[in-house]
Amino acid sequence: MEQKGFSGLKKRFFKISQRILLFLLGVFLLYIAFKGKDFNVIYKELSKCDWWWILIAKLFGILAFYIRALRWKMLINTKGYQASARFVFYAIIASLFANLVIPRIGELYRCWVIKRKNTVPMNYLIGTVVVERVVDVVVFLFFTL
Repeated sequence: MEQKGFSGLKKRFFKISQRILLFLLGVFLLYIAFKGKDFNVIYKELSKCDWWWILIAKLFGILAFYIRALRWKMLINTKGYQASARFVFYAIIASLFANLVIPRIGELYRCWVIKRKNTVPMNYLIGTVVVERVVDVVVFLFFTL
């Protein structure tokens, strides 16, 4: 019984240390991105923005990703597998960040995120991503031809 508790403690320590390392990586990358920049110029340009339009754009962007998550959730659930819309949304957002690190890896990463928490087979998840992409192409062709 003690061994199991220690294992849980190790997992928790790993998760906390992973988050701290990712936070520090983010701070370091922000430092590199803004090193040598004049913050007065940045502030001056940002003060010209109409923040309502930015807020509306962000809300529509989040809505678009949530609808995409619902669509993928429907594809996953057709074979009886269960995945919550919230977790599928999280997987899609995580895949966007994965694409920033290694381009084009995001689709595989979102499949891995879902597989890690659910009993959905990886090959089935990859199949749903392929179906999703085919549907995207068909809809794109429909609207452009």
